[in-house]
Amino acid sequence: MTCATPRQEVPPAPRPARPLLLCGDAHWQAATGAELSALGQRDALVVADSPPDAVARLAIAPQRFSHLLVQPDAAGELLGDMLGLTGRGHGMAPSLVLLGRQPAGKPVPPAAIVDDPPTPGWLAPALAWQSPAGGSPQPISGDDARRALAEGGVRVLYQPMVWLADRRPGGMEALARLEHPVWGRLEPARFLPAVEAAGLLHELTRAVVARAFAEWHAGQLRELGMGIGLNLPLDVLLLPGLAGWLDARCAAAQLTPFNLVVELTETQPVLDVPALGVAVAALRQRGYRVSIDDVGPGQRDPTALLRLPFTSVKLDMALVHHAAESADARAYLRRLIDTAHTAGMIVVAEGIEDGDIWGRMQALGADAGQGYGIARPLPAVAVPIWHRAWTDGVRIPA
Repeated sequence: MTCATPRQEVPPAPRPARPLLLCGDAHWQAATGAELSALGQRDALVVADSPPDAVARLAIAPQRFSHLLVQPDAAGELLGDMLGLTGRGHGMAPSLVLLGRQPAGKPVPPAAIVDDPPTPGWLAPALAWQSPAGGSPQPISGDDARRALAEGGVRVLYQPMVWLADRRPGGMEALARLEHPVWGRLEPARFLPAVEAAGLLHELTRAVVARAFAEWHAGQLRELGMGIGLNLPLDVLLLPGLAGWLDARCAAAQLTPFNLVVELTETQPVLDVPALGVAVAALRQRGYRVSIDDVGPGQRDPTALLRLPFTSVKLDMALVHHAAESADARAYLRRLIDTAHTAGMIVVAEGIEDGDIWGRMQALGADAGQGYGIARPLPAVAVPIWHRAWTDGVRIPA
């Protein structure tokens, strides 16, 4: 892959936060409009006209919403995707207000509940309510992880990567999430320790591949022409039959090897570099691309790995952010990027959250970027909408 002629384009500034409404019947819209008029804020409301529209509005990074006012019945099967996007990370998620009854048997994060029908004056306290920083207070147990895997609890979100020179979409990283009956959708920090301790990394990998490849095969991802980055821990990457296993699953999903980037995760230390080199070479011979993930001075020493036939390297988010204030970090990045380029690798900067970081990483020589200033992790249904908006240079109006 190559980058087009550089242009100094950066993501736009965030819009002011406003409440987002998704409801399926007229009385909720009328009640909400009347309440906003009484508060003198009629123009503040944003109305999503469908569940996919609501998901996309929540997912696209430049938009900010203070509250998500959602009628569970109207959200239907996409309610889980909306709830998955209300995590409190990066200060981007709205507080959740459920209009009417809660869905039976489904975990719902802390939310304000408005009775159906609503009583006059219901909106002001609902908009004053703030969702706490939710989530499990500690990692789940191995039994919980085993049960979730057995019951099909693995979900996949996709975080886009774009070229810094011209903003073209270049790929997306598949990120695992796990559904828990009490805590809802969990991020890796909450379940990976249990998965590793219970020896379930292979099972998790198979579940993520099955889910991501099925969503690719469904067409909404395949038609975008973006590759998928798949995180694999070291012991899975070293399995003798891995390349053949991937071949079979790629063929079934109509995914060419070139459209798959195998990303070596940081979860396990590399003790046998020659063995890793053999595994990487086997994948490259079949046409797969292979990336080194989360490279930085606080991680593994990348010197030996940069001599292996990797196709790309991803810069650790903490290092990317530290470069704003540290000349040593910037010098380290320049050396690392120059070394990677000399080896013919593409350099991807993680943690691109604003225009300053974008410009700094581009000036240091990074080729591509990924982060909340581009897009937060998206459910599959939102990726095509993000792609269309980003490619057209516009954002869905808030």
